[in-house]
Amino acid sequence: MTRKAVRALCRPFWAAGWSNLDIVHAMDHLPAAVGARAGTLIGRGPGEHLDPVQAWWWVRTRLDAWRDADGQVRCGYYQTRGCRRAMRAAGVRSGRRDR
Repeated sequence: MTRKAVRALCRPFWAAGWSNLDIVHAMDHLPAAVGARAGTLIGRGPGEHLDPVQAWWWVRTRLDAWRDADGQVRCGYYQTRGCRRAMRAAGVRSGRRDR
């Protein structure tokens, strides 16, 4: 699989604010809405034993699990964690100002 093909598959996810770490996580885990519980590990699979066309479909299938029914990219795992952390920090800061 070429670098250009990888970038083409990842581009919509980067545009949605995903980091490379989110993409790696998506290759190994199902989103919470799909799995039995949040971040169900699905493993790497036979990725290194596939020809370039099969590898492209394998990556696309893994990333497509992270799209909603309308085809929109869901929030990435680490993207969501960062947002939660920022909200908690903002809540702590605002709580300190009120005192």
